[in-house]
Amino acid sequence: MFMSFNSRIASVYDKRFKLLGARPEASFWFSGFRQETRFEIITNEIRSLDPDRSVSICDLGCGYGAFAEYLSYKTTPKISNYLGLDISSEVIKFCQSNYDYPWAKFEKANNLKDKMGYIVMSGTFNYAATSDVKKWEAYLYKNLVQCFKNTNRAMIFNLQLSDGSAKIGKKNIYYANSAKIAEFCKATFGNCKVINNPLLKRDVTFVVENKS
Repeated sequence: MFMSFNSRIASVYDKRFKLLGARPEASFWFSGFRQETRFEIITNEIRSLDPDRSVSICDLGCGYGAFAEYLSYKTTPKISNYLGLDISSEVIKFCQSNYDYPWAKFEKANNLKDKMGYIVMSGTFNYAATSDVKKWEAYLYKNLVQCFKNTNRAMIFNLQLSDGSAKIGKKNIYYANSAKIAEFCKATFGNCKVINNPLLKRDVTFVVENKS
């Protein structure tokens, strides 16, 4: 079932990128401002956890490389290694052709094989490949478990926020119940920091440290 999800997601993002190009809308973001605000939240958390050390980051669901470009303009955190992964062939080809940062590389893959410091998932699970909330959350949880195994410092991810129960809305966008996701993370990984930003009222960010 989950392999079919990956195939559908890849197909949808390939088509959107061909149609819209390297724009936030191609990744189901409403605007560049909202996209960059999410990046700022993620980056601030990494700085907080590692204020003085160089860090390695896996950007899972990197899309057309917007986060890598965002990081390229920042002096902190210092990036020792960045790996952008996506299951869309079109966006990976774009990244490989357009970004030549010495600390970055991009590959087509649906998950990280080797450990890195941070795994970041910004918008990665917003588009649901099914209308069944339970199946989509099972897919989300499976991926979070796999990601946590491969992070040395923390995994950081954001989701669209529901007013109540989790749901899949228009254009197959998944809206999460924040408390339910936090409860899963605390029970499974032992901790979970929940971040709500007034500039992003329908967004929530989760930070799960690997404290082992």
